[in-house]
Amino acid sequence: MLSQMLVLIVLSLLILGGCKTEQTQGRSEVSLNDYWKFCIDSTTIGLNEKWPEKGLPINLVRQVNVPHTWNIDPKIGEYMGVAWYERTINIHSSDKGKLHFIRFGAINHDATVWINGKKAGEHLGSGYTSFNIDISPYLMFDKPNRLVVQVDNSFSSKNLPFLNYFDWPMDGGIFREVKLITTGRPAIENVFVTPVFDIKDPSKAAILNVTLKLYQPSFNAKENIKLNVDITEENQPSSNQVASFSKDVVLQGDSLHFKLQVSNYKLWHFDEPNLYRISIHIENKEGITTDTYNSNFGFRKLNVENDKLFFNGEEVRLTGAEYMPGGDLHYGMAVTSEKLNDEMKKLKEVNCVITRAHWQQSEELLDWYDRNGILLQEEIPLWQRPSIFNDTLWDIAKKQISEMVSRDYNHPCIIAWGVGNEVWEIPDSVTELVKKLKKEYKKLDTTRILNYVSNTIHKRFDKDAAAFSDILMPNDYSGLWHLLPSEGGITEEMVPGLLKKYHTLMSGKPIIISEYGYPEPKFKGGDSARIAHMIKHTNYYAESPYVSGAIYFCLQDYRTHMGEGGQGIKKHRLHGVLDLNGNKKPSYYVLKKLSSPVIFSKIEKVGNGKLSITLTGKNFPSYTIRNYRLIATSTDKKATSVVIPELKPGQKIQIELEIPGKSGKLVIQRPRGFEVTDTIYSLK
Repeated sequence: MLSQMLVLIVLSLLILGGCKTEQTQGRSEVSLNDYWKFCIDSTTIGLNEKWPEKGLPINLVRQVNVPHTWNIDPKIGEYMGVAWYERTINIHSSDKGKLHFIRFGAINHDATVWINGKKAGEHLGSGYTSFNIDISPYLMFDKPNRLVVQVDNSFSSKNLPFLNYFDWPMDGGIFREVKLITTGRPAIENVFVTPVFDIKDPSKAAILNVTLKLYQPSFNAKENIKLNVDITEENQPSSNQVASFSKDVVLQGDSLHFKLQVSNYKLWHFDEPNLYRISIHIENKEGITTDTYNSNFGFRKLNVENDKLFFNGEEVRLTGAEYMPGGDLHYGMAVTSEKLNDEMKKLKEVNCVITRAHWQQSEELLDWYDRNGILLQEEIPLWQRPSIFNDTLWDIAKKQISEMVSRDYNHPCIIAWGVGNEVWEIPDSVTELVKKLKKEYKKLDTTRILNYVSNTIHKRFDKDAAAFSDILMPNDYSGLWHLLPSEGGITEEMVPGLLKKYHTLMSGKPIIISEYGYPEPKFKGGDSARIAHMIKHTNYYAESPYVSGAIYFCLQDYRTHMGEGGQGIKKHRLHGVLDLNGNKKPSYYVLKKLSSPVIFSKIEKVGNGKLSITLTGKNFPSYTIRNYRLIATSTDKKATSVVIPELKPGQKIQIELEIPGKSGKLVIQRPRGFEVTDTIYSLK
């Protein structure tokens, strides 16, 4: 009997593909990342040969794990078109009557899903947003269920990004994680947490406005339920509860609203990203927990006052760099957690505080930003064209906005939504489009600023669509792309005057340079030219007090079908301070120094084995540094350190530090351990 039970357990594990299960009361999440069959379908015969019912042909398939993209495979890497994935899942009969859905992190760009030969759903024209497919009606229990996914990544006029008008890799596939989620009924689809607090008086309790949206197939009208809600500090013991809520309610629709009060909260800051977790449990009238939903959030505030940018009540001028996912030759868009973590550490240690994304990012990346402190403007992938939307593209844009905002609303790292980037066709139509898109965002989120990134503001000034942003976000390629007569013929020396003109015409709005950089090999001179360009333009921005930030484009060289370097799947742009393999160029270290909020302004020997170190807070970037640490490490690896007193922009402080050896290195670290800047010392 025991041996039979062991056999059944082993068989179940094999059917599930060795899946990892995460269990909370009322909800289980099973990873479906392993054991997929895969093949391309260049002649599109799959539907005619009934692959969703019969399975993929054995002679064509190979096994892959997701996240996966075929566009890094040298044999099929340039293929754009239809491909198929298949695997089996097993669900025990004890879970009959529950809600079962597949959560796809992203599939680029069209996806159709079948269970046991029955079409369960589709997700079209949106390759970077997450989506759920309800498979409950199509399941068999205690036996394998065939899950088949058809994918199409061909350039399409029914997709955003539109046709081939975008500058990143068109990697097809199931390139983010997949989960099987099982819950009771009713179940929670989304939770939206909006903290309201007085930034000038933190002693006052904060109010959390919470909206809970139920998964529509899972509830009945006027059903009696009980809500149990806990708020805790993330990474603290669960007993460290800061607020709770419990109430019997009657469902009268798919949404519920309630408020909670939180005292003694800690602000989320890019240097000290304090996170909180909301955990919501639904009990049915029998007292059984049908679902549990967890989400992180933070207390932080970014606002515009006159022509200044304020974060948590303090005026700031911020710098950063843009990260381009998918750039690596070995992973593409299907980046592993280890690789992503490595790249993010390099982004943080180049002193990136603010960044933007041309398209919707993975939940894993946003979680990293939340936990490590990077501010993000997340955008829909509307780039260059079209400037006049047909009904299909307008519906896709609205769907992408809804999916992005609904999934990412609680992330404190997200400070702004982007409505588009460099849409230059028929300028008056672009302005109307930006206005319409802003209205769609406002239906879903009234708490964040909305911006349009422009490459034409220097030609249209206050008539440009950028004028309808909360912050002016011009791309600065003066002397490069914008030197061309068709682009307005801007030289580098014109930049200070243009920035002043922007400010004069659109007073009341700060300026963030949304892109600046040096694109090779279109423009010659190599990394030394990049460094000279970087220094010159950063100084321009620093000298313009109404410039509240600048985002360097970009962190790393990256794969793209628009690249001037390489061929085939190795076609790429050389825009980065890291090369394609993640190696640091000399420009990386220059950008790091330029983006440091503090400098070593004087180092003197005082007494026996001590240094007097004078630190100065910079005016660009500029923000108050707190709980930073100064570390002295000798050449024989001995170390001493001290916490740096609070240092405001423009201030100087003097620190005496006992040095562990006659020579070595001085390093300044952020509170979470990321290196800010360094210098060499010597007592000799």
